[in-house]
Amino acid sequence: MRPDLEIRCGHCVFWDGADDKGTGFCHRFPPMPAGVIQVRKSVLEPDKIAPAIVSGFPEIHSTAWCGEFQPAAVPHKLDG
Repeated sequence: MRPDLEIRCGHCVFWDGADDKGTGFCHRFPPMPAGVIQVRKSVLEPDKIAPAIVSGFPEIHSTAWCGEFQPAAVPHKLDG
């Protein structure tokens, strides 16, 4: 590993993107279920409701770190 590379999410191959606050998403593991919401099945039938599972990748700040770090081949553009 390069000696100038800090071990942090913003330099990891699994980390994706940065917003103006320096947060992005960790893609080390598949998206995790976050909960169940009720949604309308159709705009034509607004009374018909169905459950929908909400899932996603964990939102992580670029300066965070974990034990799964693997350096990205090309450095990420860090906005935050």
